[in-house]
Amino acid sequence: MVAATIERSPAPVALGHILHYVNNVPVFQAMNDHWARCTEARATTAMFLCGLPGVGKRTTLRRWLQSHRDDLPGELLQADLARDERGRPADPAAVLERWLDQLGVAREDRPADADAKAALVRQRLRARPAVLVLENVSRPAEVRPLLPDSAGHVVLMTGQRVPLGLDTLLDFEPVEIAPLKDEHALELLLKVSRGTEHPDRLRPIVRHLGGLPLALRLVAGQLRTPVPGTLEDITARLADRTTRWELLAVDDTHDLPGALDLAYERLGADAARLYRRLGTLPRTGIHLDTVYALAASPRPGRRSATSPTRAGAPCSPTTHIALNVGKTWLRYAQDRLACDRPEEALRALDEAAAGIEKGGSGYFLAVARLLRGDVHRQLGDEQRAAADWAAAGALFEQARSPRAEEARRRLGNSPVPSGDGELD
Repeated sequence: MVAATIERSPAPVALGHILHYVNNVPVFQAMNDHWARCTEARATTAMFLCGLPGVGKRTTLRRWLQSHRDDLPGELLQADLARDERGRPADPAAVLERWLDQLGVAREDRPADADAKAALVRQRLRARPAVLVLENVSRPAEVRPLLPDSAGHVVLMTGQRVPLGLDTLLDFEPVEIAPLKDEHALELLLKVSRGTEHPDRLRPIVRHLGGLPLALRLVAGQLRTPVPGTLEDITARLADRTTRWELLAVDDTHDLPGALDLAYERLGADAARLYRRLGTLPRTGIHLDTVYALAASPRPGRRSATSPTRAGAPCSPTTHIALNVGKTWLRYAQDRLACDRPEEALRALDEAAAGIEKGGSGYFLAVARLLRGDVHRQLGDEQRAAADWAAAGALFEQARSPRAEEARRRLGNSPVPSGDGELD
């Protein structure tokens, strides 16, 4: 039991020295002001740093801790609450087990019950103020057992957005980390790459990276390679969305290419509708009439976007646009599933399938069907899950994709007997 608990408890990230950091002065001022107010009131200081993936939440948190290391409590307790590679949520009991070890509680004195672990951690913290760092927070339930019940602590949380209901657990200050402006992004790129290129040659790269520090650091590392044509190659790859995904792919919880697309949930209704219809077309090469043809409102002095053409047929996106719209919905469905919202994911997958079928991509249709099976499993419908995985496997095989094996593994782990997974 203890071994399994430790396995589900990832090691914390060391708060080492940050060599290059730019801007965010207003953010640090807001954090300092809130900390000063709470300290004067002899209360626990709690802050939630939120923003897009790769925007620098962790680095900003570490920078703030470094700047106040002589004034903060000496004990540092960390927990990364991100889902693991199999999509399982973090286990608070695993975090508590590690914290008890850090607080010097002998293994034989540690209770097995999760609530008892939480009570023992709180008891120990009443006599020793601590800094608690909780990263990738997405649900209040995973935070509740980790919070102290005494004053004088500093609780720093990070996440893409503040979870609904978190304010019922503690009084905290939300701090939004915005992407860097172009001049600060260029400064960071120059510092990390240690390049001698003229800044004007790097500006096209900066414009493609959306002010995300992690993306800037990834590209800066590649610019260090003293190979002729590297700068031109990177600029061209960033301009193409497909190769941009390959260039910025990282093996962790960050979805940098997704973060470079507009934050869908922050858009207004009309803007979100236009985004879905445009899909993920590159920013160049789109005629303005195309935008008005896809928008909900008519261009001044022109026909409505939904009015018939002269031939009597309604305007419709091309198959290329339809496919990209479907892929956009597919990523949104993945996000909804990761946030434990399977019903929303299922609705998004209906939209995705419509676009992908019109776009004629068997591979992405297989991806959508595979994800639909995962959603049905989360909803407890094993029969439909098995049918979806079987269909996904067949589609992957038609597309000659090695992911057919992935679908077969899911189907092999299903409790539904082979051949019984059929949709009604």
